[in-house]
Amino acid sequence: MRVIRVYRLLHKAERIKIILLTLLNSLGSLGNAGGLLLLVMFVYSVIGVTLFATVKIAEPLNVDIVNFQTFLNVFLILYRAICGENWHLIMDAIGRPRTLSFQCESDFSFSAYQETGVPG
Repeated sequence: MRVIRVYRLLHKAERIKIILLTLLNSLGSLGNAGGLLLLVMFVYSVIGVTLFATVKIAEPLNVDIVNFQTFLNVFLILYRAICGENWHLIMDAIGRPRTLSFQCESDFSFSAYQETGVPG
C-alpha cells in the first residue's frame, strides 16, 4: 500500500521525477569515474608494495594491517590516505631517514621478523 503512495507521489511531483531521472542517467558516468579511481589505486598499490615492502615496521606501521607487505594492505592504506585518516603519520613512518636505529633491510625476511622480532 505504501509503495503505491510513493509511486503516486512521484508520478504527480514533476521536480522529484526530474531529479530522480537525472540521478539514474548519471549512474553510468559515476561508474566510469569509480572504475578510473580503482585503476589508479591499483597502480599506486603495486608501486607501494614495490617501493616500501622492506621498510622496517615501527609505529604507526604495525604487523596486522598498516604495513606495505601485501597488495591488500597497501590498497587499504591508500584508501585511508584518500579519506584523510592519519595519512601524515604513515608518510612520516615511511619517510624516516635510514639510520642505524631505523634502517631498511636489504635481505628482509618477514616470517623471521614475526618469529624473532629481529629482521633478517
